[in-house]
Amino acid sequence: MADKNYTMIKFMFLSCSAVRVVCQISNGVLIMILHQVHFIGGLKSSDNRPAMRYRNTSSLEYIPATLKVVEYVSVHYGCPKCKTDEEKPNIIHAPVPPALLRSYASPSIVAWVIYSKYVNGMPLYRQEKDWLQYGFELNRATMANWVIECTDKYLRALYEFYHRLLLSREFAMADESPIQVLKEEGREATAKSYMWLFRSGEDDTPPIVLYKYAPTRRGDVAKEFLKGFNGYLMADGYTGYNKVQDIKRCCCFSL
Repeated sequence: MADKNYTMIKFMFLSCSAVRVVCQISNGVLIMILHQVHFIGGLKSSDNRPAMRYRNTSSLEYIPATLKVVEYVSVHYGCPKCKTDEEKPNIIHAPVPPALLRSYASPSIVAWVIYSKYVNGMPLYRQEKDWLQYGFELNRATMANWVIECTDKYLRALYEFYHRLLLSREFAMADESPIQVLKEEGREATAKSYMWLFRSGEDDTPPIVLYKYAPTRRGDVAKEFLKGFNGYLMADGYTGYNKVQDIKRCCCFSL
């Protein structure tokens, strides 16, 4: 953000003085410098007096999010003579940014939906109400489709890349936690499923944390996921991890 200076006069509820506020924006921080101005038989400023000291006070301001519609207009140009003299007219036009999902969804709005759900733990039905407060009606079915399609189209390749990178590491950790899934085909809502977690060790390299859903706790899940890993695997005492081949098994020291 470029630095900008502007001045505004704010009059206080005093008959003999006012405050001149000089606002400066530097590195995204709004700095307000207050100067006392006196009224004695007319406007007399204290700017000519040397400043003795500055006393700084800060406050954190919240700026609510806003929605805006970005409309792209592609101008098409055609040769009038080509329309009559040639079988295929010569038409050119400016390219427009490709659609994310063949809809009005933008990368920023889909990223916020995914972040709110999976990082902040906000269900889609609650996000519905948030969007209404912004003046936009966005139903949960649409958001769910966005999450599913973007995951399959854009995030799957990223997940597979980090999976291969994890298998090349020297140290890994694993654990599994029970979870219930509603409306899963062929299973009751009360059936117990598992979310498996695999992550890299703390070895001064960027951490990798991957989740793997499975309907069972069978050790074959870990065996298949860690196929090709030949390093140290730290996990609890669950015997299912014994199915993982070509590893050095480490115990967990949790108390």
